[in-house]
Amino acid sequence: QLHALGDSLGVKFVLTGSVLEHKATNTDEGTIPAAALTLKLLEVSSGRVVWAKALAVSGKDHETLFGYGRENNPLRLDLRLVDEMLIDFGRLAGPSPATGTEGK
Repeated sequence: QLHALGDSLGVKFVLTGSVLEHKATNTDEGTIPAAALTLKLLEVSSGRVVWAKALAVSGKDHETLFGYGRENNPLRLDLRLVDEMLIDFGRLAGPSPATGTEGK
């Protein structure tokens, strides 16, 4: 199936993934969202996994004293999850030839 998909789309890699969790929990402090995601980048020719990441986040992850840093908005939490995944995905590019730093 991977080869057929790659051939029909004319691509060398396919990104697949699953949403493992996307929920909100009611607490005494309000509604706290949570999300979890897995992603895999597959090389079409070999079926080899080139990159994989699983990540779970909660609205309480960055909470400090008195609720500061808590994220109650599920959309903003989803964006943070995707940003963190893409930062790791960007490391596939390796060091930039011009600067010697990792590409993003």
